[in-house]
Amino acid sequence: MDSRDKLARDALKSQFMRRVYLERPDHDDSQGCNAGSLLHDIVDVADDSYPRQFHYSRETYVYIYVLKLRSDGSEVLCKVAAASLTGEKRLVQEARMYESPNTASLQGTVMPKYHGLFQGDVNSFFKVTCMILEHCGKPLSRPLIHEDFAFRDAVLNAYSQLHTAPAMLVKGDASEYKYEDIVRRGNGQPCLVDYGSSRPHRGDCDQPRFDFKSFTPIPGTDLSCGEILEVSKAAGALMDNSFEIKGIGPMHYHPKKTIADYWRSARSEMMARGYNETGGHEVIQKHLEEYKNYLKDMEALGKPGNDE
Repeated sequence: MDSRDKLARDALKSQFMRRVYLERPDHDDSQGCNAGSLLHDIVDVADDSYPRQFHYSRETYVYIYVLKLRSDGSEVLCKVAAASLTGEKRLVQEARMYESPNTASLQGTVMPKYHGLFQGDVNSFFKVTCMILEHCGKPLSRPLIHEDFAFRDAVLNAYSQLHTAPAMLVKGDASEYKYEDIVRRGNGQPCLVDYGSSRPHRGDCDQPRFDFKSFTPIPGTDLSCGEILEVSKAAGALMDNSFEIKGIGPMHYHPKKTIADYWRSARSEMMARGYNETGGHEVIQKHLEEYKNYLKDMEALGKPGNDE
């Protein structure tokens, strides 16, 4: 047990963690908390079998523990930043999103239910911040493409709900998409977790949902909806519309194009790389066959009843 872990556990067992509101509490609070409520009024700190460590982030120094509610004994997750300004900032940003009335209707379904943000000074020196969330289940242990069609379809619907009214929320940039942030609930439906990088959507989302199709070119879009493109590709709903030959660049696929057509469009680049017409045709043929096999695999994944 390192010093931050011990500090976090001491805070969870203490009686100094007080509820703080970042937004005016004008929406329903499932635990009946009022401003100034203490953490030990919400969770059971007397049970020595808790807290149990669930996860730790080396990037933000945020620990996640399993606790249980005093009201009904159900397990919840407690995200704790102990003596970490980076972790505290991330938790506050995430809590602000949960406290927005725009996300209230999604909590308990595609988002975890929020039970409050708490802060306190342990040993009169170290500041500890913790957030209590519904324990929705286990995160995916493999890429989304390997899940069944119905679940992948439901994940796309979940992201669509984030990007449209009333939430109008971007969970994160395309580069921040992780399949581990998708949890399968006990009823088989997805729940999206980790909103530490979330932000309000800039205007309306042009296309919050892509349907599964045999071939769908990836359209251009602004950065706000980059995660929609990323999760759509991860789910097998979007397929690359080009194949690439190393050193030459992308060749945009069209079913009516011939090998000679591809050669003419890339002739200068390929000759500069030392290819003559015969050699160029051969390498294009090889990459084109690989790309067509990719399309067949993706088409099969985009149909119900063709799950792995």
